[in-house]
Amino acid sequence: MYHNTTKAGDRHVAPKMFQRLVTKTQTFSFLLEQQFVDCVEKNYLELTVLNMLRRRTLLKTNTKITEAEILPPK
Repeated sequence: MYHNTTKAGDRHVAPKMFQRLVTKTQTFSFLLEQQFVDCVEKNYLELTVLNMLRRRTLLKTNTKITEAEILPPK
């Protein structure tokens, strides 16, 4: 018998059942980790694109303001 501790409490399970639990838990954990990585990569790319667009907009805006300040009034 193996001793398994979870949030639900301590349990004693047979070796075969313990192996099933470990296998299912590892598979589920792997899937969650992969989804987390995919989500982080997607969000990072989206944020990077948004930041690039914001910088481009700010540069255009700042350039126009700077040109207006430099040019003499007509």
